[in-house]
Amino acid sequence: MTEKLEDYLEVLNETGFFFQMRVAKETRDVFSNVNEEVAFEFHGLSAKLDVLVESSCVGFRVFVFIEAKRHLHDYKSWIFFKP
Repeated sequence: MTEKLEDYLEVLNETGFFFQMRVAKETRDVFSNVNEEVAFEFHGLSAKLDVLVESSCVGFRVFVFIEAKRHLHDYKSWIFFKP
């Protein structure tokens, strides 16, 4: 792997992008309507939501908003997913 590619991968990892992709993959295993990088505007400010999950059940419509962030401290916080 080239040094430049390693640098890009490190930046993506530090921003939590790979974690976001894993969260989206795991939620797709449970829900059928999962969207990533959903752009929105609120009071003139625009932003993106990492993962948006929508589900309907017996007359109810449920939305789950997920922001995936990397934890950058001296100690590590780990989240494990079952295979």
